[in-house]
Amino acid sequence: MKKILTLALVGAMLTATGITAFAADTEVNQDTTPPTGTTSVTMSVAPSYTVTIPESVVLNEQTDGTYSNDAVITATNIRLNNGKVINVTMDSDFLLENAQGAAALPYTLTINNKEKASGDTVATFETNADLTLVQQSDTMHFTADVPTYAGDYSDTVTFTISVSKSVQVGGMTISYNDGDTWRTIINSGKYSGLWSNEDGYVMMGNNDVTGIDAEGYANDVFSSDRIDLYVRYVLW
Repeated sequence: MKKILTLALVGAMLTATGITAFAADTEVNQDTTPPTGTTSVTMSVAPSYTVTIPESVVLNEQTDGTYSNDAVITATNIRLNNGKVINVTMDSDFLLENAQGAAALPYTLTINNKEKASGDTVATFETNADLTLVQQSDTMHFTADVPTYAGDYSDTVTFTISVSKSVQVGGMTISYNDGDTWRTIINSGKYSGLWSNEDGYVMMGNNDVTGIDAEGYANDVFSSDRIDLYVRYVLW
């Protein structure tokens, strides 16, 4: 059975979405000038999502003697506030303990051929305007070293789901939390088009996108207030 994590940010609103007329009623009679009244129409839509974490993954022996397999994280029914995304981070020591007392066996977790470290983001999901796309997913590849001893090996990976801010930068959706620096964003490994050169400038592709700022800009706190200037510089 799979473990399903769900979150309703406004729990009382999940059971129904209603439309209600508010304010005091307006009475119009033969003497009312002008003979009009107004009705305020409002509604509230609660943010919601379901992220499914696989209960387990069994690593199988490969031709080179290593053991590996894939596991998929999925997200469905995503409806977030504008400018928000779901981030899935993971925590692990990447050591498979041997139940028979042999030395622990190292293993790795990679996504799109990029190895992840404990604390890294392994999946990012966002509201999709195309309502026909009801499921998003990210595939994790687990690989263990060639074992010296037989036996049963196991470890536990903990996944944490959070909702963070996001912004469009040069065609990419970048997710971030308050206090993140540009270098934090770059080192997350999620944005292949972003990097920093030896002078500390943030780069996109082959373009220097921070030459208009002081050296060491990659260590500045990431701020959406500067994104418009940043994007304009990239496009120009």
